[in-house]
Amino acid sequence: MAKNRLTGIILFMSLIITIVLTACSPKTAQEQALAPVQEQAVQEAPVVLMNGTCVYIEGSVTLLRAGNERPMELGDEIISGDTIKTGSNAICELQFGSTAKLQLQAQTVLEVTDVLLSDVSRRVAAKLEIGSILNKVQKLSGTDSYTIRTGSTVCGVRGTEFVVKVDSTSTTVIAVKKGKVAALPATATLDKIIQEAATNAVASAALETLVANAPVIVENQEMTINKDVVAAAEIVHKEMEKAIASVAPIPFEKEEEAPLIAPVITYEAPEIVNNVPVKPSAKSKPALMETPEVISAIQQVVQLVQTTAQKPVVKPRPVSNQFNGAFKQLDSIEPPQSTTPSEGASSQSSSEAQVVPEQTKSVQENKPAEKPATTVTKPAETPVQTKKPALEYVAIPALKRAVSGNIVRSLAGNAFIVSDKNGTVTAFSDSGQRLWVVNTENTGTERTYAVPFKDFINYSGSTELVIIDAKSGKIINRIALDSNKSHLLGNRVVPFPNAVVFPTKTGLDVLSPATGEIISSIEIPGGSMMTPANYDGKAVIVSQRGILYIVNIEKGSIETEIKTPAVQPTAQAPKIFKALACFADRKGLLVLVDLNTGTVKWTKQLEGSNGIFTDLEFAQEGIFAFGNDTLFAYSLEGTPLFDPIKNVAAPPALIRGKLVYANKDNQIVSIEANTGKLLTKLTIDDVGSSRPLFFNGFVYMGLNNGSVIKIPAEKLGIK
Repeated sequence: MAKNRLTGIILFMSLIITIVLTACSPKTAQEQALAPVQEQAVQEAPVVLMNGTCVYIEGSVTLLRAGNERPMELGDEIISGDTIKTGSNAICELQFGSTAKLQLQAQTVLEVTDVLLSDVSRRVAAKLEIGSILNKVQKLSGTDSYTIRTGSTVCGVRGTEFVVKVDSTSTTVIAVKKGKVAALPATATLDKIIQEAATNAVASAALETLVANAPVIVENQEMTINKDVVAAAEIVHKEMEKAIASVAPIPFEKEEEAPLIAPVITYEAPEIVNNVPVKPSAKSKPALMETPEVISAIQQVVQLVQTTAQKPVVKPRPVSNQFNGAFKQLDSIEPPQSTTPSEGASSQSSSEAQVVPEQTKSVQENKPAEKPATTVTKPAETPVQTKKPALEYVAIPALKRAVSGNIVRSLAGNAFIVSDKNGTVTAFSDSGQRLWVVNTENTGTERTYAVPFKDFINYSGSTELVIIDAKSGKIINRIALDSNKSHLLGNRVVPFPNAVVFPTKTGLDVLSPATGEIISSIEIPGGSMMTPANYDGKAVIVSQRGILYIVNIEKGSIETEIKTPAVQPTAQAPKIFKALACFADRKGLLVLVDLNTGTVKWTKQLEGSNGIFTDLEFAQEGIFAFGNDTLFAYSLEGTPLFDPIKNVAAPPALIRGKLVYANKDNQIVSIEANTGKLLTKLTIDDVGSSRPLFFNGFVYMGLNNGSVIKIPAEKLGIK
């Protein structure tokens, strides 16, 4: 009997020390409550730190950081404190290394409250304010955590696929497709208990008891936590608070540098021994915990709390049909994988001498692929005020001819898609490996590029619309285009919810994304040569007569028309930032329209442009247009940001406040977007021929020789 009692005391002492030394930054108390239990052996500081990355965007998505709001861009880094908002018909996917992928559905607001991805620990925490998120989390180790909090709930996982939905009343529904999720109603009293548990052994033991009895949602179950459930939970938590207060606080003895933080929750509940939750630990016990009086007092509180906590506030139930679509979408999300550079290596160190695997055979052509990517070293000009060694980049053989239009990223195929003016479309992986090649009948398509949508790639041009399976490169359908539908000038399809919109010379065709079958057609008065923009699920397009139309795609009707002085805008899509739409016409007139008021804010004639035929770049930093080998820059108020830059070879990309473009001197150039100040120039293998793409810490650009170069973003002053 004495031996059993001694064993129980030792185990309990181990629990207390484990709780005291658990390492996790004190964000919100309830986020800490649901992160997995962490072993607190003293470790050196992590050598490598990474953040999250935006890997897919569909529709209107904005990023709010430090009070500044701007459109989200593919490849954007996601850091603690970022808030992401999706429009009414938008999707955004975030990847956190090889730990997790999180997909925001339409009309969702998510705050990323904590990100720590390192070679020692991986921790992700976020707060879902409203909307719906799909989560695919790899199996986590004891030092890792993935926590989602809402206004009424806090939940934590170890490795699972699940959905969280929050409505305007803060009602939370959690549905689990695979794995387990532990969830607790969030109350103000529980927050206080968690905070006290950081320094009081009594509160720590009480909280662990609550965790041991927390409801667990397993595969094909869902649970709803609404205001009534939270109110009932508050009663339980008040009882806990009273029980804790009935015993004098028992302070922890902590090491000088060890932070005191709240215990954490995982679905792996602690074992209960002698009415005490136990988690083994090799840590030594504080002398304070060896007194029988202390042990007796804590056990008394634990027994009271355990009795109360065993009355569940809410129970999981079988999953309902409302999650059928979300579960199917989870299947289409690729598992998170280590990105290039490999996880555990900084982008600077791993990218400077990358070796790319041998190319695979072309799926469509069934012949040996071109040679693998090679590392190229060129002497670079000395950046302004800074001396650096020669810069390195990776050259990826992609096409036989110049890369045209834009490089795009396909989520479904987990690949980059490029094309040339002869209508060849190629997909390659992050490592530069050729995945598939498709030859189309399109020609003269210097401005045309592929458009990914769900599982498909759409490529239109002078002769046909080709729908390609994104993963295999298999051609799903070829649709011949007559003179009314030809996209010779660079027009392209635009993704909308459950459909793609195909611009014709007389209007808009709404197509099935899987087959290209016409669902409906919408006439645009006066016709248009433009590509429409997706503005919260509605199409914005400008007619040949210069009238801007806002079109309801679902109803097939025009809702708004705004007269502008533009004449025959061509091929490009209006660029929209917040409620401002900007475009240019074939004579080089730049027009800014306020969609809320239905008025033209200003117009500017771009001298010497001879018309604008490619998409603008438009964000808080300004408006940037490319025409006649010249780059033009204006503020949102219509004032020039800097003098026009000539000798530009291809359209620029606006990346984190920097403009990146190719000039005709075989250089890639990076400047400050709002001032035009030169940051750096890098000599490259040939003249750039495509708009740069920023993804996962690298800048990609197509060249006239058919290759795609991959440059570490920091080499261009992009952080």
